[in-house]
Amino acid sequence: MSASGSGSAWTIFLSRQNLKKTNILNNLQEMKGCWSIARPVITQQRLAVAVPRRYYATTATTTGGNKGFTAVEEGVLGSLDYRMFYNAATTGASQPRRVSPWHDIPLRAPHTGKEKLYHAVIEIPKGTQEKMEISTSDENNPIKHDTKNGKPRYITHGKIKYNYGALSQTWEDPHHTPDINGLSFSPLQGDDDPLDFIDLGQRPAERGELKTVKLLAALPLIDEGELDWKIVGIDVSDPKANLVNKLEDVSKHFPGALEEIQEWYRVYKTADGKPPNQYAHQDTIFNQDFAEAVVEVAHESWKRLRKDKPKGYWIS
Repeated sequence: MSASGSGSAWTIFLSRQNLKKTNILNNLQEMKGCWSIARPVITQQRLAVAVPRRYYATTATTTGGNKGFTAVEEGVLGSLDYRMFYNAATTGASQPRRVSPWHDIPLRAPHTGKEKLYHAVIEIPKGTQEKMEISTSDENNPIKHDTKNGKPRYITHGKIKYNYGALSQTWEDPHHTPDINGLSFSPLQGDDDPLDFIDLGQRPAERGELKTVKLLAALPLIDEGELDWKIVGIDVSDPKANLVNKLEDVSKHFPGALEEIQEWYRVYKTADGKPPNQYAHQDTIFNQDFAEAVVEVAHESWKRLRKDKPKGYWIS
């Protein structure tokens, strides 16, 4: 699916499955008249309950004929079978088709001025500890639990303080690290995942929420020997979004935030008994222009990956 050209606007609908039967039943009276509640269905000793559909809106142009976009949770949060899949309503089709949040959501978001906007998929909402990620190998690339010793992984350092996710249609190549704006990062190799994105926005996101964001900074984290860029930006719907357009604005309107993020990812694995991480180029925090250059390099890497289709990746 091409990320360029014109097409129908996508809207996002997050269908949340609350698997706690007691809470659902206790709150039915409050929800009556506001939402449609399906009867509980018991399947293989697991309770599946339809709950209110919450709406989050963004726009994404595509030539694929998509008319709507839905993120749907399956399985139990906190278990290895948990998955969040994505569906798209397609022109002329009676049923939505499953799509990849990595490959099928366009990297670039529509914009009217000179400002460049991007799409970020939120994997770990602000204030949570479940270590979730887009799977690069599972069919349709759902969001699922990262694992440790065969069990769902949690961030033992504590709840994250900012929404965390990935920029669609990007990939940090583990075999090739090109110079960026003339600056070398060799011999470091990419971490083999989509680019990480950190949202400075004040509202905790929903898991799986697709945000339209602008970029403000880039931190070249070295995580266990791999180059693991942290791209920092902000949801354009945030009340402070219009106040921050460059690196210097972040220090003014979010004082200490970049330093806090930098230190958090430096030490967050020490809670697991691992040594602190490092940053390339003497802890430099790069500006928005450099961040955009990092994203462009990762987007080109993703294009090569999708063209070559090597084993070990699910590519739509």
